[in-house]
Amino acid sequence: MSTPRISGLICLVLLLGLAPFAYADDGDTYGAVSRFNANKKTKASATPTLRTTMSVPTDLAQGDVFVVNCVVETYKNAKGAPSKGVTGSVATFANLLDVGSGSWNFFGLVGSGLPFTTGKDGSIAITTGPVTAGIWANNNGGNDNISISASFTNKKRVQATSLECELVVGDTGA
Repeated sequence: MSTPRISGLICLVLLLGLAPFAYADDGDTYGAVSRFNANKKTKASATPTLRTTMSVPTDLAQGDVFVVNCVVETYKNAKGAPSKGVTGSVATFANLLDVGSGSWNFFGLVGSGLPFTTGKDGSIAITTGPVTAGIWANNNGGNDNISISASFTNKKRVQATSLECELVVGDTGA
């Protein structure tokens, strides 16, 4: 009479054993932020490159589709007044790092960057993608990441800048 209990226990163990195999679902979102603030106005081209980094989601696999949405904001003073007409570019890439061997690889998701100019409100929204995850997604360890950088190229005066990005799994039609 104990056979059904043992069979049930074995089925439960097998089902629980499958739990660690997670896959990225459409709509899963991961985010990162980078900011710069100076004590005085500075030429935009003299400000540091803003960089955000998101770990490659452990459930992202080769062939999964995702987009990276970013908002660049520029401010001309400490009161938060927007700085319009600031130009630059945003580049997105995957880093595959192997700390043990001291090696790394970049997998460009965007060539040399997407150019931008901030609008009247001092901001610009930029979308990279849809992107299909490459072979780098198959070996996503704790050191592998998606990196986004924004650099500024003109001489407009700014006091603060920010870069906010989110990775959204699935083809969102952007």
